[in-house]
Amino acid sequence: MNNIDRIKNFIEENKGTIKTSDIKKQGFSKAHLSQLEKQNEIERVSHGVYINSNTFEDEYFILQANTNKFIYSHMTALYLHGIAEKVPDKFDITVPYSYNSKKLKNHNLFYVSPEMFDIGTTEIESPFSNKIKVYEIERCICDIIRSKSRMDIEQVKKCIKEYIKKNNDNHFKLLAYAKRMGMYKKIVMYMEPYYE
Repeated sequence: MNNIDRIKNFIEENKGTIKTSDIKKQGFSKAHLSQLEKQNEIERVSHGVYINSNTFEDEYFILQANTNKFIYSHMTALYLHGIAEKVPDKFDITVPYSYNSKKLKNHNLFYVSPEMFDIGTTEIESPFSNKIKVYEIERCICDIIRSKSRMDIEQVKKCIKEYIKKNNDNHFKLLAYAKRMGMYKKIVMYMEPYYE
């Protein structure tokens, strides 16, 4: 099996997506990617990110592969977890205070301190089965309550009701996140009517 065939297999194993950094880690050269691109086997969708020509473009994966210093959060993460029903037209993204990227300017940015940034991070599959970083549901519930002035309040209420319906036994985890994020009383007061 030649290098081109090995790369094709690698792309298939990665659900039709590949990054230049992955190619280098596998010991292949960037010239192999150029060759596949010329043969219309793959197409470049972003800097350093390629997809198989017959693969649908995974916006969630591509954006994060290109700008890996953020985490999908708030309503976007809740949608990916199956709690929010509305498909986001702009992604809700959380970044550390110091981070700045022009690639994210069309999205809803939320800035947090570096200490808060990693709380509740997990990895799930995007709708196209690629691994992406998001916050856990309980962290997102804290986030949407903290940022409710920037949210659709009806969507916030729907998400909280859906969370309680699906995760009724997980409120201890929610309160643990609220405590770590310095918003324990706020979460208790806001959530109390939903548990009655």
